[in-house]
Order: sequence, then C-alpha cells, then structure tokens
Amino acid sequence: MQVKPRLRRPCNPYTGVARLQAYNLESWGGKTRHNFNAVISQQELEDTYYPPFVSCSNRGNASGIMFSYKSVNGICYPHFPSLSTLMLHCGVDITWQLPPQADRHEHVIDCLQHIRARKLLLSPDCRLRYTKYRGHTPHPGVPSCASKELLTDNLREKWGFNGYITSDCGAVNDVLNSPHYSRGPDGTAHAVLAAGMDNDCGGFLGTHFQKAITSGAVSNATYTTALKNMFRVQMRLGMFDPDSIQPYRQYTSEKIDTAAHRQLALEAARQSVVLLKNDTKALPLKKGVVKTIALVGPNADATTTMQRNYHGGAPYLISPLRGLGNYTAVNYVKGWSIAGSDTIGIAAATAAAAAADATVVIIGLDGSQEGEGHDRTNITVPGVQNQLVAAVAAAANGPVVLVVMSGGIVDISTAKVNPNVAAIFSVGYPGQSGGQAIAEAICGDINPSGKLTQTWYPAKYISRCSMFDVCTTYSRAASLHPQHNIQEANIGRQD
Repeated sequence: MQVKPRLRRPCNPYTGVARLQAYNLESWGGKTRHNFNAVISQQELEDTYYPPFVSCSNRGNASGIMFSYKSVNGICYPHFPSLSTLMLHCGVDITWQLPPQADRHEHVIDCLQHIRARKLLLSPDCRLRYTKYRGHTPHPGVPSCASKELLTDNLREKWGFNGYITSDCGAVNDVLNSPHYSRGPDGTAHAVLAAGMDNDCGGFLGTHFQKAITSGAVSNATYTTALKNMFRVQMRLGMFDPDSIQPYRQYTSEKIDTAAHRQLALEAARQSVVLLKNDTKALPLKKGVVKTIALVGPNADATTTMQRNYHGGAPYLISPLRGLGNYTAVNYVKGWSIAGSDTIGIAAATAAAAAADATVVIIGLDGSQEGEGHDRTNITVPGVQNQLVAAVAAAANGPVVLVVMSGGIVDISTAKVNPNVAAIFSVGYPGQSGGQAIAEAICGDINPSGKLTQTWYPAKYISRCSMFDVCTTYSRAASLHPQHNIQEANIGRQD
C-alpha cells in the first residue's frame, strides 16, 4: 500500500471528532438516543449541522470521526411512489396533500413549517405518519452509521475526509434492534460497512462479522476498504515504525503532568469564565478593602464536580474555597445541596453573609442532574437554590457575587433582575484549576472574557418547544422572551 511521504511522520497529531449529524437528545419524552429519529431538512443540515464537520475534515485534518446512534429523516419515503398523504397526530390531525411525483422529503419539511406557523405544540407522543401506501412498512429512517450518503458521499468524497470512521459504542446493534433498519446480523454488518463505516465501537461485529463474511453478506472488497482506512491511520501514528524512531515510545512519566500541562489547564479555566452581570461595577473586589468573604452554596467547595464527564485522574483539584482562601479570609457555609428541599442551612448562610465584607454564592448542577445518557426535563435551578440565593442576597452586608457551575443552562433570570445580586459568573465545569480561575476573576487578577456557547432561556422555554424538534433556524421561545436572553457583561481590570 502506497502512503504519501507526509503521512509517514510518526509525530503527526491524531484528532477525533464525535457524533456527526444532529446529536442532541439523550433521553426525553419516551425516546432515547438509541431510538430517536431526527427530522431535518437538507438546508438545515447544510447550513447548521454539517459546517463544523466539514471544517474538521478538510481544514482540521481529523483522523477519526464517530457516528451517533440516532436515525435521520425516518418520515421520508422517496421510494414509495404511491404515497399521497401525510398526517400529523398530535392532539389535532393535520392532513398535508402531496402532489403526484413530488419530492416527499421537501413536502414533509413544508408540512412541519406549516405546523410551526400555526404555533401548534409538538407533544412528546407526537408522531408523523404517511397514509395511503400499498402494503409497505414505514421506513424507520437511516441510522447515522449506515448512511452511505453521509459516510461516503459527503464525508469522504465531498468533504475530503482521510481517516477512519467508527460507530458510537453500541450503535451498530441499534441499527438492527431499535429502528429495525436492517435484516438480521448479516444484513446489519453489510449495511454499516458498505455505507463506509470502518470500525465498530462495541461488540456487534466481533460477534457476527466472521459469519457475515463466510455467508457472503460482506464482500472481500468491502471489509478490505475498512481495513485499509484503519491501517492508514495507524501508519500515520508510526505504529509500524521501529522503536528507535518512534518518539511516542520514548515517552516516560516525566513528560506527563508537566508544568506546561498544569499551566494549560489553568489557562483553559481562565478563558472559560463568562461574566454575565456587573451592573453596579462591584467587581473586581477591592484588595485590602474586602478582608472577609462569606462563601456559600452547594458547589462552593466543589472538586470532582469541576471535572464532570470523561476525565482522567487530576493531580490536584483546586476548589473555589481553596482558591479564594489564597486571597483573603473565607467563612465557608455549604447551606444547601444541589437538588435537596431542606432549607435548614439558610440561617447559617445568611448569618455568614451578614457578617462578611462580600459574599460569593456558588450554585449550579452536578453529575446527578446531567451527563451522558441523562437529559434534564427542565432548565430550572434544581432544589431550593434560587430561594436560598435570594435569602442570602437580602441578608448580605457587602456585594453578592453569584457563580453558576454547570454544563447545561439553568434559568437564573430571578438572580439577574435581583438588585441585591451585584454580579454573576458562568464557569461551566472548569477542571482541576477551576477554583483558582474563579478567585482570580472575582479579585481582578484576570479580566474574564469568555463567551457563552448557549442561549440561556427562562424555565418556561421548555413548554414552548419540543426536544424532538432539531430545527435551529426558527426559535419561537426566543422571539417570545427576548428580554430574558442572558448576555455577557463587562468588568474593569483592577490596577
């Protein structure tokens, strides 16, 4: 096999991209990522979902891409010429007539736009179906890792991807069992490999691949193509080179957790701090003037929560308590839990706030509220956190700084309009040096310049839309509540 000389360098970086194409639902409304069918127009795919992956393929030189579980456009029947009527059953019935020989996909999208224009709400049990077809079982949609159009036609041929393609873990099994897209294990193996998938992150092919080859369901040419794609990436990594010229095999523990690595973790945390409110210019806190800080809230002494999903073993975890303690005296009172209803800690929290020169309240989410395979059913701040933020803010002697530590958005509109809350930060899950970065931002050693990656809506947003709607070019909730959209604020650097 011929390999271009530039690909022989063993130290070429390896990059991987996960879950191409409208992956935004884990578990909601009776559907999970394993059986969800995303209905998306071609324009939406081209304008919104594809561009990041196009850039990763032909600009970022990604070496690996993972495809998600869900199916796409299962309500499309371009191969059912007898189809004439689309019906939506969602509390009311809408009949959408399709012209003879019409493009079924585009008219489905027209129907959905018609539904949105009438401001009909899609309930969790909403379902689309075609009627008047002749003995056919409705098509379940094309699973991402079995889509030749996506894996081969677009990714490799159109976008220039030159790496290997893997399924998400267990997604090949879903091709057979959840949407019933393929027939039997042999048919499933053929479907994914012929589409352009090279590797199964899971055990399906390990169990059924040999039989599919023996039966002739998977041809020699099909699996040879997959092997070549896998070996090509291994060669770039230098896996077949002698140890003497392979730098990665010379790595020792001295090259892990270096001072540069630790500085990078700190810099990442610093750049992730987003200032949402500073109306009274309370920040930065004045050094020498603020001699005591009351630190309260369920994430005020967070450590492992700052890492959240998919992380290694950090050499240390600097909590907000530890970070602020490097600047001044801190009186820490947890006050309440993430999702609990117990308010017994409010007295100690308000007393601490009343006695301190400034108060920092750190609220948000943790792994009990969000994570892989776990969608929230609302965007409210869980438990009694909002109630206790208001109580502490009312009792505080000095300025109150609210810090929101979470991966997903939460409704903080009450804190935003509360005049007793002087400043608000969003910090995400900031990692091993998160507490230091938070303290630096509050005390003026860094000027927080991070930008929000999501629009922060009020809690009632979820009653205005369906999580099954993956359209991003139309937002009824945003148009109804523009005054609640959270924006970044400004802060002056302390001299």
